[in-house]
Amino acid sequence: MRTVTAGHSKYRTALLELAVTAANNGCDFVGPLRIDTRYRGSMLAVAIHGFSYNEYIGHGVCTANMQSAEAHITVDYRWLVSRGEKHLRFSLDSKITSYIVSYEPYLMEVSPLSVSNVHLVGGREQVLYPLDVGVLYLAGNVEYGHDYRDQLRDFARDRGWDPADEVYNGIRQRDPQRLFIVVRNRRFPPRYHGDRVGSLGYGANVYLTHVEDDEG
Repeated sequence: MRTVTAGHSKYRTALLELAVTAANNGCDFVGPLRIDTRYRGSMLAVAIHGFSYNEYIGHGVCTANMQSAEAHITVDYRWLVSRGEKHLRFSLDSKITSYIVSYEPYLMEVSPLSVSNVHLVGGREQVLYPLDVGVLYLAGNVEYGHDYRDQLRDFARDRGWDPADEVYNGIRQRDPQRLFIVVRNRRFPPRYHGDRVGSLGYGANVYLTHVEDDEG
């Protein structure tokens, strides 16, 4: 699973990556899944109508292989944060795959109830921090096991950034060498990249990056 930055209000939106294993006996390759999604109270029902084989144009000998047909499902934020237990159900032909969907502040978790050839790609947990939350991390001359959180808090405040746990209830600062912050006066670097934004001294460089889906 992963998040997308276009969400309801100021929060990230959960994006489920769905895959179905398919056998392929030749050179053609599997196309995307055809799906319909419906919200029925506490249930998100996803009907899978199959997939297509795209013709391979080329030369060479082809052998049987296994491929995955995939689709992306955006989870409605208002449904996710509403009260009560929620269920995610995939139907393909006569087979049903079910998950329980749970939510606590900024964290969505899906747990399988039944298994088939339909599965979700990625981990079971997904962090849904507000869009203006980033993370400071250290690189360079960093002492293993040392707690730098107080220094990172001072570093952030000096640059006009607030520690995220002082703005949003439920965000926890667990990593002694990282700090979640609220960023309002600059853009984030591209995803999976970090910008050097300063130093704590003695070669301990500070970088700013996005919050990844599985950290919290």
